[in-house]
Amino acid sequence: MTFFDYELYFNQNLFSSFSYERLRDLVTDDDALRAHVKNVELWLDDIEIEKRVATLRTEYNGILSVFGNQMIVFHCTMLDSMIENFFFSIFVSKPERMNSFFSKGELKDRLGFSLNGFLEAESKEAYILYLARKAAKICTEGGPKKYFKKLRDISRCGFSEMKMDTLDDLYITRNNIVHDNALYRISIDSLNQYTNTVQEVLFELHEALTKMNIVVEDSLISQDIEE
Repeated sequence: MTFFDYELYFNQNLFSSFSYERLRDLVTDDDALRAHVKNVELWLDDIEIEKRVATLRTEYNGILSVFGNQMIVFHCTMLDSMIENFFFSIFVSKPERMNSFFSKGELKDRLGFSLNGFLEAESKEAYILYLARKAAKICTEGGPKKYFKKLRDISRCGFSEMKMDTLDDLYITRNNIVHDNALYRISIDSLNQYTNTVQEVLFELHEALTKMNIVVEDSLISQDIEE
């Protein structure tokens, strides 16, 4: 993929959150649980049905808690992928920016140009592709504060700092879930806040790349232009 796939990230972010919320609405609906029990366990009387509904409610609330925590992990993974794809799209489209970006400051010499690697590559373009992937991964290191600084430096666009607190909280929560086996009670409001923030970041990435005349995969925009 040598373009920024805005459409992919837009759909992943929006529909995964929407689907989770619909699932939550379904499995926390006692009427839906009761209808399910009556349909599957035909031999139960009314008292036993209510006991079964209570048991399912407890079970489903437990698994919803796990799913909610995994949504946090999913958002961070998707955000990392978005940022990496953003840098990759710039570097593979404008290699001179990659060269300039890695010739100064803390990134100086980190790219590690290799003459042997260049000579062994199938072509100049193939080696640029390799370097662009490597450079993009380097640029996503360190979490939101570090990569947002790099985003501003390379795109010269004013990415909003208002999202930093939300993103920091998102990554801290994710790290606790992944590394410390923490299990949080994640509210729908919190998930919606994370979803909206990721969506806003995605839009800013789209806007920045468009200003740099770099290809963005977005069929909605293409359709508007054709019409």
